[in-house]
Amino acid sequence: MKNKLKRFAKGAEIGAVRSILKWKYKKEGKTTPSDVQLDHQSREAASLANDVISKTGKTVWHDLKEVYGEHRAGNVGVKRGGSKKGSTKKGGVGE
Repeated sequence: MKNKLKRFAKGAEIGAVRSILKWKYKKEGKTTPSDVQLDHQSREAASLANDVISKTGKTVWHDLKEVYGEHRAGNVGVKRGGSKKGSTKKGGVGE
């Protein structure tokens, strides 16, 4: 079931990229490549997009966890191991 869902999602993704590429060629006044070439380009573009999203997503996820952890600790805007810029107050909450 899981593999079928992955194949379906990948097919939909490649189909969407294919549509975008066709639109781009038409908009630029270029002839659309053959189906084989268009399929190859669509797969390459989808793969590249997945790589970028995968790498970027990890960074975004790390940043969200860091901000969320700071928020939960009551230290919004304070990086771990540091203090707010310009703050001379030392210590924790209630001091």
